[in-house]
Amino acid sequence: MSLNQSGWLEVNFMCSSCNQWATKDLQSSMQPRVWATDPNQRFKDLSEESTIRKHGYYGYFNLVMSEDLINSETPTTPLIDPSIHNQHDSQTESPVPSSSLFAFHGALLAVSRMVIYPSGVIAIRRQSQTSFSTHLYFQVLATIGCPCRLHIGYPWYYPD
Repeated sequence: MSLNQSGWLEVNFMCSSCNQWATKDLQSSMQPRVWATDPNQRFKDLSEESTIRKHGYYGYFNLVMSEDLINSETPTTPLIDPSIHNQHDSQTESPVPSSSLFAFHGALLAVSRMVIYPSGVIAIRRQSQTSFSTHLYFQVLATIGCPCRLHIGYPWYYPD
């Protein structure tokens, strides 16, 4: 994989068992193809009729199958037309969380797990009259922080 000078990502790939695809004309000069990817790849339905807009990144390219069948030992690169607008730039439906919210999610995780829970243990080991109530306060505060950070981080792990 490499990024060319026009800003397009060039990928070399090999089609395995292409001659067994019943619906494709392998002798045609050029065939349109679609590529799509998503960093999380967690979809609720995996139907072939699903919209491509579920993916975070997608685009189109043309592939000459007949050249690959003639000389299968040296695969060719798909013809990418850089004049066609990249779909990722114009797509606004994909939820992209802000970096400040991501930082808040991480900070809340670190504080509740690394500071507040141990503070509750230290409070109960103090052996004072208020040690149990202080311990309980820290544990409840850290426990409330857990669902809050899960709610903040949910869009990264399970995008719609």
